[in-house]
Amino acid sequence: MTTILSLTEFEAAFQSLQFRLALNLSERLKTRLLGEFCLLLQSRKNSIINHSYYQELMPHFQQYLATESLAFQPAGLQEAIYKTLKYTEERAEFETANDSFRKLIRIVKRQLLVSLTHLQEFEAAVLLAFENDPDQVDKEIFSTIASIEDVCEVAERQNFPVEILKVFQEIRDSNNEETTGYSRRKVWIPLVEKIEDTPGKEIIVGTIYPLELDIEARQNERSRDIITFNNHPLAQDDLVNYQAQDALKAARSRHKFLKKPKTSRYTVAFGFPSVGHYLAGASFGFGMSLLALCAFEREANLRKQYSVSKSTAFTGGIDFTGQMRAVNSVGLDEKIATVFYSSLTSLVVPQENAFEAQMIVDELLLKHPQKKFSLIPEQNLQQMLENRDILIYKKMPLIEWARNHITRSLILKTFLHMMLAVLLTLGAISIFSDDNPSEYKVEGESVLIFNNTGKFLWSIDLGHTPDYLEVINPRKPIYRRLQINDYDGDGENEVLLGTQVKQHEFNGRLYYLETDGTVKWMFSEHPILQFGGAEYTDNYGVGFIFPFKHANSTVYDIYARFSHMPWFPNRLVRFDINGTQLDEFIHPGGIYDMEVCDLNQDGEMEIILGCTNNAFNDAAVAIIPSRGFKGTTPRWENTRQLDGSKVDSNLIYIKFPTWGDYDFNDSGARSHVDDIFLDSDRGFIVSVVLGGTTETGSYLYSFDLNLNLTGLSVSDGFLSQYHRKNSRDFFEEFDRAEWYEKMTQIDVWRDGQWLATSRDD
Repeated sequence: MTTILSLTEFEAAFQSLQFRLALNLSERLKTRLLGEFCLLLQSRKNSIINHSYYQELMPHFQQYLATESLAFQPAGLQEAIYKTLKYTEERAEFETANDSFRKLIRIVKRQLLVSLTHLQEFEAAVLLAFENDPDQVDKEIFSTIASIEDVCEVAERQNFPVEILKVFQEIRDSNNEETTGYSRRKVWIPLVEKIEDTPGKEIIVGTIYPLELDIEARQNERSRDIITFNNHPLAQDDLVNYQAQDALKAARSRHKFLKKPKTSRYTVAFGFPSVGHYLAGASFGFGMSLLALCAFEREANLRKQYSVSKSTAFTGGIDFTGQMRAVNSVGLDEKIATVFYSSLTSLVVPQENAFEAQMIVDELLLKHPQKKFSLIPEQNLQQMLENRDILIYKKMPLIEWARNHITRSLILKTFLHMMLAVLLTLGAISIFSDDNPSEYKVEGESVLIFNNTGKFLWSIDLGHTPDYLEVINPRKPIYRRLQINDYDGDGENEVLLGTQVKQHEFNGRLYYLETDGTVKWMFSEHPILQFGGAEYTDNYGVGFIFPFKHANSTVYDIYARFSHMPWFPNRLVRFDINGTQLDEFIHPGGIYDMEVCDLNQDGEMEIILGCTNNAFNDAAVAIIPSRGFKGTTPRWENTRQLDGSKVDSNLIYIKFPTWGDYDFNDSGARSHVDDIFLDSDRGFIVSVVLGGTTETGSYLYSFDLNLNLTGLSVSDGFLSQYHRKNSRDFFEEFDRAEWYEKMTQIDVWRDGQWLATSRDD
């Protein structure tokens, strides 16, 4: 909370600011000082008395405010700067009608938008983008959005102005480039710079910085190998150089192959140049050691190598045994805040700092509860190497590994060429198979995973016999509850496994298993739901799995249908590659098929679900956005509805008519959609069956891309089943035109109301 100062105190604060801005400080520090004074300006009710301050601040704003100096600063501070600039822009007495000031406004606004998206405050970000016309923003939609990716999708769907859409897309692309996946060449570290212009009073500002490392190996003079951190030299007696030497030794000692280096000492060049201001210290030793380990593995061309998460920052020193050194408490809050206000989602800290650090994070989360951020305390390098959320340890594809060796050794090159010639002659290409999952089989209560040549890799014990996995190739691929593919785009296969409920004793689980069998994440926490006051437990099985990679994405989204046991409802849930639940659609009945297509040709995919609605006792089709869906189905007359849940405004729901007189088995069974057939140019066809799929055959409804009903026919199976049952043809007993009229009286929920579907007769 900003303190309200008296006029005298305010003038003293301004004089102190003027003095500090005259010092040889970095632009980040000066931006922090300007921002803190803007917070004071915004706290005063009578803005007119501040006009002299505004006038004197203008040259400083134009000199020091820039994207680099504003990045990772607290959002509240950026907002105070922006409001200050907007105030001067709106007042005629300030000379702000010039291109340089307008450019400055755009820079500050853009960086505030970036910060709000990093904090996942997407509603505030969109309202800021539309600050001149806030009524264009559907606040309900953006209040529930969970990612910048979803913001861009909704923005495209709602035809945001090009310049606003472009800003959010650029932020999305920048975030993806900075934080998605793993790296062997770069880690993020938080750094702080500070001044103490008055005894006992320090001003500290932080930033995050990419730490990069390269090795220059000199084959004929290995004692002069050079390891370069950020391509900047330091003297041999510099303290940072000694920290680097400890980091390198710790990295070697953690690796069996690298424990016996050819030389015990390396020439190390290291530093952080930043417009004439150099940042130093020992709290980046842990990140240095991780990078050194990755560099040594690359230099030795080891088959298995570590990679470091790009969404994590590291702070902490390290000794030569690999133990983490605590960081100084002074500045720890600023380091944590800097990472928190960035696009990164986690920070590794020494175990000794964990308690204090968690208190700082908790305080930040109180201010910004939407931000997904975690603190990861570690004690030593070995413990860090075992954390598969932060580091992955994967095998390089054999051909790539061999190619690297070929480029390093002429002798090895000749040998491998001879070996390849022999292997090709013998047809023994299987030598290139590796430990990549490809197939599976069930043995008792375990699932065994094999590579493409039949080599056993690993197994997982489920605690029950998975009969549902024994059908390797079910009629529909989505019902294959164990699927293998490269879902995260790293070149190696992962395994998706969905389990059903064992005699209703425990919840079904959705596993995401890494190439080596490590469980990256597992989902089993299902909700207890109420329909019309009737409670349905949290007992669910995995009905089907539908991995889907959207255009311009490098990774898959995982869609899973969870079926309540033994009856309904069904839930369609969308997960990202890290197991975060993004969207959920709840259906009061079974979901039997799912297809994804761009129905309205707007570049965004829609999901078509084939269902039966237990409340309606009829077949249905649900059409929802492929990303950003929520809620449940609409009511029909006096049917029950999910308690406390709304219908997604984007939902389109088609209710098919009851078979009635045409139920030739007199079963009274509800109909359901068992298949959807896509025709991307013309529309889609829906197969509606009654009861068991082998007993009735099906009606085939055809729709165009605008959801107009273009035709209805019956399958050959339906006609043959009817003839077998009644010894005469269906249309001998029933008038075709009357049947067509009755069975095409379908109802559609669209734009919040039930409508009769138009038919193209």
